[in-house]
Amino acid sequence: MQWKFNTISTVILVTGLFFIIAVVYWSGTSDVDYNALSWKAEDLNAQQKHQQVIDLLKPYVEDKKNKSVNFFNELGTAYFNKQDNLNANKYFSIAHQLNKNDPKIIYNLASSIALLENYEEALKLFDLAESKGFDKRLINEWRVWLKEKK
Repeated sequence: MQWKFNTISTVILVTGLFFIIAVVYWSGTSDVDYNALSWKAEDLNAQQKHQQVIDLLKPYVEDKKNKSVNFFNELGTAYFNKQDNLNANKYFSIAHQLNKNDPKIIYNLASSIALLENYEEALKLFDLAESKGFDKRLINEWRVWLKEKK
């Protein structure tokens, strides 16, 4: 009888451990491919279909599993092109939090901050984007615009 108790206990223990591991593993994954969504959004943004980008991505912005830098950058781009600078800044900021070294994201964030009239912060970010290799010509266009605004 002692042997039966140990076998049953072992089976229950192993089954319980398997269940815990499965729950932890599957709770950390998502059925949504955020990178694929961002690629579709990039194509739509290139076609000037910014509202379609917003409609495509907006339902997924609150998902804590979404760590796609490009997802938030494309959503920010759609809002930026619709001249909704508050939302553009919000999503560029999230993208920047996820990747602080991408010069394109830094540039986009700086652009939205400039349009929100935080000129000093925008200049700092434009300098940072340039130091990370972003196109100096585009940054200089913003610098000229910012000098006119000061």
